[in-house]
Parts: sequence; structure tokens; C-alpha cells
Amino acid sequence: MGKTLTFKSGYDPQSIISRSDIGNLTDNGDGTIDATGIDSMDIRNLLGEDTNNVGQLCLSNKINMWALYKPGRVSYDSNGNVFHDKPDGGASDPYEYGDFLGYNHDAQKPEVNGSNQAYHEDDSTITIFIAFSQEEFNWDEMPNVGYFYVVIKDGSTTIKEKQYEIDYSKRNQTIDTDIDVNSWSSDKTLTIELWAGTSTEKKALIDTGQTELTYKELTNFNDVLLDPDATMAGYSVEHRYETIDAANDTFSLEVKILNSSGSQVSETCEIQVSVSGGTFQTVDSSKYISGAGYTPLSYTFPQGIDEYGDSWTVRLVTNLT
Repeated sequence: MGKTLTFKSGYDPQSIISRSDIGNLTDNGDGTIDATGIDSMDIRNLLGEDTNNVGQLCLSNKINMWALYKPGRVSYDSNGNVFHDKPDGGASDPYEYGDFLGYNHDAQKPEVNGSNQAYHEDDSTITIFIAFSQEEFNWDEMPNVGYFYVVIKDGSTTIKEKQYEIDYSKRNQTIDTDIDVNSWSSDKTLTIELWAGTSTEKKALIDTGQTELTYKELTNFNDVLLDPDATMAGYSVEHRYETIDAANDTFSLEVKILNSSGSQVSETCEIQVSVSGGTFQTVDSSKYISGAGYTPLSYTFPQGIDEYGDSWTVRLVTNLT
């Protein structure tokens, strides 16, 4: 018993042949495959059934409905649930061993999944990338299906929906889409749904994936500190214009020191900096802080710094007591 298997453009016949668990397959080089050598014992053993009856094998619940070749087809109900629509054994849809020729028991269903990525405090929109694999499924099995939909949800709220015409030549592709993150300020787990449908309506939910978004605040400036002895003696420091250049690991600000009565004083200080609560490191061992106006400081972070997710603190070590 044998048959000629057909497949759409975009399928690799050698992949079909190598994945097949049932029969002897030969590529004809014209978009068809000759399949012979069907054996009911092969089907029985592959499915793990205890019968050789053709009807019972064709109705087995162990058949992988996502296989390209199999008895029956994939369909869906009014709620969008997919199911294996098995043959009924009638004249127009008989039970046949030959329907197992080319069957791949390990076939995967079409799937979507997003890339895990960061988004930032100053982002208003970001582009997320979704991996879509059609696997070996033939969408023509499903009634009234010519399109797939990618739906992105935050909880139960749909934040983006995109429709694509099914293209068999793009078995694996990356879909990119922009989403609005302007109102978010926390980590997010977004749900990605893959639907099949018509040009106007989603019909069947095929797969659900997710993408993890990690929120990163802009790097924060904490404070300028004085050494404890100076602080205990009533000295304080004022500062302004705190900026960083994360690309070059530099920072700048302006400072002045005041005594307990609020008068400005001059002092030669050691300048230290800490990043994200780490050890203070010296960037200048002898910096003169003027007693008139603000003194500009500009240095490189020895430990480096990121534009997002870090914090930084400056400390002035003085001889003031």
C-alpha cells in the first residue's frame, strides 16, 4: 500500500522525510513524495496502542494532531478551542492505514514566544520581538483559516493585536511590534497569544507564550556627604548640577561647604565616589573647595556606571572638626 504525499511550497521535502516515523518516503523532486511500506504494527507500536484495527488506530487519542500527515484534521469549536477532527469511517472519510504515511509523532504545534528584554524609565515606546514558528502544520486543514493573529496582553488587557496573512515560505520568522510603556514603572510579564482566523476574525487559539520585561530606572544621584567629624562639628555641604555621562563613565557637579552658622568656608578635601552602595573610591586626593561660590567637580567613576539601574554618592573627606 502506498500513496503520493503533496506539500506546499515552503516545506523542505528532506525534512519531511527525515522526520517521518511511518513508511518509506522518496522525494520525487516535483513537490511530491512517494510513500510506501505501511505496516499496521509500526502504527500500533508508535502510538502505544494494543490493537491493529484500522478504525481504532485512526481514532486513537494518542495521534499527534499537529503532524503534517495523519488521519483526520485539526479543527476548532465556537469557543476557539482546537481539537483533532478524526475521520468518521464513512465513504467520504474512511479509516485508512495510508493516512499514517509520513506521520511524525513528535511534531510540534505552531508556537510564539517573546524575547526577554529591559525597558527604561525614559522610554515611551519599545519594540518587542516575537519568534513565530509554523512548525510542520498545514493551516489549510482548518476551515476558513488564512491568517494568523498575534495578540499581546498585560493581564487580561489587550495592548496590541496584529494580523498577518499566512505565508508557507516563512516557516520561522521574527515579528517585531511597538508597544506603549509610558505609563509603566515595574517589571512586566506579557502574554502572547497566537490565533488563526479569517481576514476579519480570530477563530482558534493555537498557542500562548510570554515575554518578560525588566524595568530599569534612570541612574539616580543620592547625595554629597561630609566625613562624620565635619558633620558632627556642624559643617554641611550644598550641591547642584549633578550629571553623569554613562557612555564615558564620568560625572560632574558643583559643591560648597558651610559652617554651623551658614557661612561658606574653603577646605582642601579628598573626593570619593560610590556606585550603588559599593565601596567609596578616591577620585581626587587633594581638591581645593573655594570659600566663594560653588566649586565644579568632574571625574571618572573608577568602578564604571550604567545609564540605568545604578545610583551614585559623593563624599568629601575633610580636616574640619
